[in-house]
Amino acid sequence: MLTHAQRKTFLKFPDLDEGTLHLHYTLSKPELEWVMEKHGDASRLGYAVHLKIMQHLVRDPETLEIPAYVIQHVAAQLQLPPSLYQDYRSGKQVTLKQHRQDLKRKLGFTSCKQLELYRDFSTFLKPHALQLCTGFPLMALLVDEMRNRKVIWSKIGPLEMTVHQLLDWAEKHTQDLLLVGLGEEGQRQIENLLRPHKSSDDTEYQLLGWFREKHLDANPKSITSLLDKLHFLQQMGLPWEALKLIPRSRQEAMFRESRFLHAQQLRQMEKRKRWSTVLLILMDVTVQITDQVFDLHAKIMQAQLRNCRNKYLEDLQDTQLGLADRLAIHQKVGRVLIEARKQGEDPFKGIDQVVEWDTYVKSVDAVTELTRHTEFDSLSLMARRLEHFQQYSGKLLSHFRFGATAADTPFLDAIEVVKELGKDPDMQVPEDAPLDFVAGRWSKFVVQDGKVNPAYYELCLLDTLTRKLHAGDIHLERSRKYRHFEDYLLPRDTWRIHLKQHPLMVAEDFSVYWENQMKRLSTQLTEVDLKLGQDELQDVRMEAGKMVVSRNRRDITVSGKAKRLGKRLYGMIPTIKITDIMLEVDTWTDYQKHFQHFALSKTIEDVQELYSVILAEGTNLSLRKMAHATNPVNFKRLAFVRECFVREETFRAAQAELVNFHTKLPIAQLWGDGEHSASDGQRFLAAQKASDTGTFNRRYGREPGVTFYTHVSDQYSPFYTKVIASNERDALHILDGLLYHQSDLRITEHTTDTHGFTEAVFALLNLLGFRFTPRIRDLKHLKIFVPDRRKKYPTLSSVVGGGYDRSLVARHWEDILRLVTSIKSGHVTASVILRKLSSFRRRNSLLAALIEVGRIYRTRFMLDWWSDPAMRRVVQRNLNKGELFHDLKKAVFCHGRGEVRDDSLFSQERRAGGLNFLTSLISTWNARYLQAAVKELRSQGEKIDDEVLSHISPLRFEHIVFSGDYVWRQDLLPPEGQLRPLVGMMEAAD
Repeated sequence: MLTHAQRKTFLKFPDLDEGTLHLHYTLSKPELEWVMEKHGDASRLGYAVHLKIMQHLVRDPETLEIPAYVIQHVAAQLQLPPSLYQDYRSGKQVTLKQHRQDLKRKLGFTSCKQLELYRDFSTFLKPHALQLCTGFPLMALLVDEMRNRKVIWSKIGPLEMTVHQLLDWAEKHTQDLLLVGLGEEGQRQIENLLRPHKSSDDTEYQLLGWFREKHLDANPKSITSLLDKLHFLQQMGLPWEALKLIPRSRQEAMFRESRFLHAQQLRQMEKRKRWSTVLLILMDVTVQITDQVFDLHAKIMQAQLRNCRNKYLEDLQDTQLGLADRLAIHQKVGRVLIEARKQGEDPFKGIDQVVEWDTYVKSVDAVTELTRHTEFDSLSLMARRLEHFQQYSGKLLSHFRFGATAADTPFLDAIEVVKELGKDPDMQVPEDAPLDFVAGRWSKFVVQDGKVNPAYYELCLLDTLTRKLHAGDIHLERSRKYRHFEDYLLPRDTWRIHLKQHPLMVAEDFSVYWENQMKRLSTQLTEVDLKLGQDELQDVRMEAGKMVVSRNRRDITVSGKAKRLGKRLYGMIPTIKITDIMLEVDTWTDYQKHFQHFALSKTIEDVQELYSVILAEGTNLSLRKMAHATNPVNFKRLAFVRECFVREETFRAAQAELVNFHTKLPIAQLWGDGEHSASDGQRFLAAQKASDTGTFNRRYGREPGVTFYTHVSDQYSPFYTKVIASNERDALHILDGLLYHQSDLRITEHTTDTHGFTEAVFALLNLLGFRFTPRIRDLKHLKIFVPDRRKKYPTLSSVVGGGYDRSLVARHWEDILRLVTSIKSGHVTASVILRKLSSFRRRNSLLAALIEVGRIYRTRFMLDWWSDPAMRRVVQRNLNKGELFHDLKKAVFCHGRGEVRDDSLFSQERRAGGLNFLTSLISTWNARYLQAAVKELRSQGEKIDDEVLSHISPLRFEHIVFSGDYVWRQDLLPPEGQLRPLVGMMEAAD
């Protein structure tokens, strides 16, 4: 149930800093008296060490590998040599047993057997088992609660069994909740969904597959089809009320697990599990379809508005073609009129002499038309497109139950008006119909000559509906994107319970928090203002009222040395096929054990089939082509392996194994401490035509694509990746990688480029305990904010933008803490809540308060940026490390023209996981061979500067063969514990 790394976390002795060591391992006077009662120095030292360990960890000391510094600390207090502890451990077992029993009695500890564990702790842990879904956090809670109750443990097996029983109970309890109202008719309906559909020639096509079909084309037909599916699902009476009794985190986990299950796999399940899983799939599909309906509607609306604007510009251009000739006519007529007035003559004779009267009349009409176009609004063309929307709008508005904020309740009445208009084409808009939502350009079209135009009333409402859904003013009940904002957060009456379980890094009391922040900020401002005035800020100067930062020249010099050394080291590394890298790294890490069957939790028998699927995913090769390119293997067999063993979560677990191995390499310590990271997105073209989907991107136009957003540690380990839409801002997804990776990395500081920076992100990262240090392109144009506007900072005055709204933050402090706790506890995914917050209009007071907090941290960051050149170098280097992965990924993703051809998000996530995994394999393999090359050169007496070595990347790939036949030659692996010979060397041992 636990991975090897997770199990090790609980079994190993924790790392102690000096403060913790003194706090928990200093003997009190009564404890010294207990120790001195023992006979012999060895017994006294051993008894004292075990006393403090049991007191601190509530563990059996005999099962732990105790660090020497702990023994030394206790021995120093007794003035005894630490070596006596080994004498104690190798002494009589009777003495050790007696001491253990004596300590348990004095400390009030008890032991607990397997049956007692479940009996005594299940009441406490069952609510958490429903919430957590996975073993590791539940195990942590069990260990903490055992410590609180003074229940000592020695072996982890019984604890794992208890956690397994609890998770099994949680799964069955969830099934019971979902099936409580399912009768025989409902059971028959579910079974029918899994049978081949009679109307299809495809014997594998089921109604369940029909529900899951994606509708990517933005047109009325797609929306109508989706609404038909929703109507069908509505008739099934799905257990929505029961779903509310299941914690949100478990809901999302169950939804994720069910998305890749096919009918054949479902038919093989035990019937109660099958029924509950199908119900989950149908509810998840309902939510997905609901969101897709309004996403497609938004695309249709955007496309029609854009088409009207383009048509208007075309008409205007056509009208302007004869503009020069018409202006010449009016110039001539104007001269005639001026001269006729001067002379007192009849102007018409003069006009007849310069232009024919009919030509002049046509010219005036043309200019009138041109004038009309210059005052024109492209919305005037929308009325003729109403029929396009009415193919689905009535069905759309009638199917959903909308909710609204108090201020937007009239909009719900407007929806009812439009629904009635749809029933009677001749009906006029009632005089008391709500008009509050009509604003901007729509106003002059909706209300014309004091009357409401029905067509424009409906068009305006359909356009406004999209914007209000995104802004959170209108919400839907069964939606993931558009549900009520309160539903994203922990309930107001229980969130503080979660806060105790997931404490934050800031004071709960607002006054304490604010005073601490303002005090630290004032100190920073004073220091930077003084140093700037004395020209003591390295590479920083004030220029035209803006702070300008120059690049450090020393970095350029070191970079040149690193290039020369890197070329030499890589010249020693042997040429190798990607297949051999995969085989060799697996012998180091055993990563294949993490690719377990989704239902049976067992590993694959033929590991070469697994390798082939991973390689196909990572190199963008189809499974059919992989079946031809690798050792003789059946395509259907590879498809089975992919569906059952290779998923986003299995890639994550295997990725964590690689990261943990990579982090422990000595050379990795030169690249960084593993506490810093950077993230960036890399865009890949998509084979799908965007013109069919209605997608338009400001940065990339109509060229379709997806972005793989990756987090990389300062040790060149890509520890997290996810697929995001190319038109989404990177900032929404930063926290996901920091919170949801499964490796042993403990990131404390994170870096992005400008696209990852918003003030809301500044606030959330810092409140969650991460320091945020983005590289902001136009930093010199940003202003800082000060605690007290009355206090002057002479040299910084030109970059001061204002003060803080303390009262605003104070009013929303509890909601801010609830928001952050909801993220930290896993109740809501960070990217989901950030996307929702970013869609709010500025008038949302919670977002405004969060931005105000973000300004505090952004100001502190800017002051650090100006005053700390070392930080600037670290930020730049970490971003460079992330960007270096882009070239490697392009090389690895070599098939299919490097285009993403998967149409489902699940398949794209699996593709991204495979690509990230292969790049991680390469980084780890290169790192170990670079380490061997350095060791070889140093053994020959060469001096290699660690600082120069720290600038050499393990991401070069000229020596790696990515294409050709993929043959798995395990017989060519180097002997255990050895590496392949370096170029020019007979042998290179690690």
